[in-house]
Amino acid sequence: MIFILTLLLSLYMGWSMGANDAANCVGADIGSGVMKLKHGIIITILFSFLGAILFGSNVIKTIGKGVVPLNVLPQDIASLISLVSLFGAGTWITIATYKKYPVSTSHSIVGAIWGIGFHKGVKAINFKLAKEIILTWALIPLISGIISYGVIKILLFFIGG
Repeated sequence: MIFILTLLLSLYMGWSMGANDAANCVGADIGSGVMKLKHGIIITILFSFLGAILFGSNVIKTIGKGVVPLNVLPQDIASLISLVSLFGAGTWITIATYKKYPVSTSHSIVGAIWGIGFHKGVKAINFKLAKEIILTWALIPLISGIISYGVIKILLFFIGG
């Protein structure tokens, strides 16, 4: 029963992530007419799959063993936390997507796990890692903006813009 629930909630979470995050990958290209919807879907599926296979284990370790260390809890409690987190984050992402709110699926799943950590007691949360995650969340838009600014300056220099 736990396996079936995990599978169903994982599929639900995957669906909600696709509904919310796929636009981040190819939305501008499709919206501007540079790329067809069909090609955008294929590219998003292909590279989402490759990203999960090649680099997903790092995030899995952080989420599953770091935020609230599930690997040290009894299996039944860890499974329950995973299921509730998938449902909570998936539901929030579905609501946000329906309301057209730009939300992060990573923020959502970490928040869901933190919520359960608070329920289990503050000692269940790895606050050192929580601080690192929050700092990363704050810095990522700034770092991305700086990189994009640099890239556009270099491109415009070479194309004479």
